[in-house]
Amino acid sequence: MKKFFLTLLLILTVLNTLNYIKFLNDKTSGKIVDFHLYYNSAKNLFKNDISPYFATDLQVKGEGQYYIYPPSFLIFFAPLTLFPEKTAGWLWILFNILIFLGGGYWFVSKIFGPDKKQDKLTLFLMHYNFNPFFLCIFIGQVDIVILLLIYVSIYLILANKKNFTGVVIGIMALIKLTPVIFFLYFLVKRNIKAILWFIAAILTFFILSVLILQNGIYSDFFSAMSAVRENSDRYIMPLSKSIFALLGRMFLDNRLSDAAIIHSPVLFNLFYIISVFSFIIIIYFRRIHLNDIEIFALITLLAVIVLPNALIYSMVLMFPALLLFYGKIKTSRNLGLFIIIFLSVTFHYSLYFLKPVNIIVDFIPLFGNILLFGLLVTKVT
Repeated sequence: MKKFFLTLLLILTVLNTLNYIKFLNDKTSGKIVDFHLYYNSAKNLFKNDISPYFATDLQVKGEGQYYIYPPSFLIFFAPLTLFPEKTAGWLWILFNILIFLGGGYWFVSKIFGPDKKQDKLTLFLMHYNFNPFFLCIFIGQVDIVILLLIYVSIYLILANKKNFTGVVIGIMALIKLTPVIFFLYFLVKRNIKAILWFIAAILTFFILSVLILQNGIYSDFFSAMSAVRENSDRYIMPLSKSIFALLGRMFLDNRLSDAAIIHSPVLFNLFYIISVFSFIIIIYFRRIHLNDIEIFALITLLAVIVLPNALIYSMVLMFPALLLFYGKIKTSRNLGLFIIIFLSVTFHYSLYFLKPVNIIVDFIPLFGNILLFGLLVTKVT
């Protein structure tokens, strides 16, 4: 089965390489989409004193895009505004490629330490053919940076420095709101010290950003988040692969896909709340059977299963959980299950679909993530 998987990866390498080249050729003349939003938001804030929230300037707003990240992220991003956008964009891509390669190699060597050349080749090809990585890098998303910080968090847990994980997760939450869900790890483990470190990190960077940024920017941020909630159908787009999007396609009429099967916001909210709490309860009651790394991996996996903004490029956040399961495989049957999960998440061969295809086809990555969750939580190896 291992030889079959390696052969499959080699075939995917050829097909994905052609796909990646086509994607890059299509993008050569255009801007780096998400980077464009980050860059112009930071530039307008620091050089023109324009708040990025509710921006009417097309340089900031883009084609239906809005800056809804924490204000503190703009401080991290500010140095790139010293360069022209095109130069800064390629510097950002290069930085993300280095993080992807260096962070991936460091994490794999810490977790697996593979000695056989075949194992090293398989792990390298798994990274190369996990196409959410490619998409995340070349649209200029920040999730590769978040992934590196997840690697660091897992290392700190392995090194029995769990309290400092609170600081790292706090930094992640100041870059992007998605990692806030990782806070559940401390609640499940009842780690009060890590919770205090998390709060301290948030407060420290919050105070610094208030001192550095313009007055009222956090008020703008919270107002923008409220506006996003009122227009949440942007998360029901075909790019979104979470339970939120699946239920939205089923129960909410929206501008971005086919009409709902049954239009019922009440059913949407009911099933979504039940789904989220069901996953959390499963982790909580299984915690005595799981080690710390498994619990943390399950919570990072939860981010791409339930959160509204779990878009196809956000699948990079589930990669540590995928690697963890791969490292524990002992039978051909479970390697077969791993292959199914891997292919399901990388199923969108054109990297992402701009239009919905079919509600079952569009959510194949979600079904793969739920299968991985089930295998990890029941310790199937």
